[in-house]
Amino acid sequence: MPRRTYTEAEAERLALDFLKDELRASVFLRRYALRDREGRLLEAIPEEG
Repeated sequence: MPRRTYTEAEAERLALDFLKDELRASVFLRRYALRDREGRLLEAIPEEG
């Protein structure tokens, strides 16, 4: 079953809502969020991984 992917805009909004801090959300998405081989985001918040 393929995993859901997120656009950058969707992930930014969800991460900011979850983390409540723009810097933390940005760092999570740039450094720690899971991505597939094509670079698509597979998670938007830390608890999805």
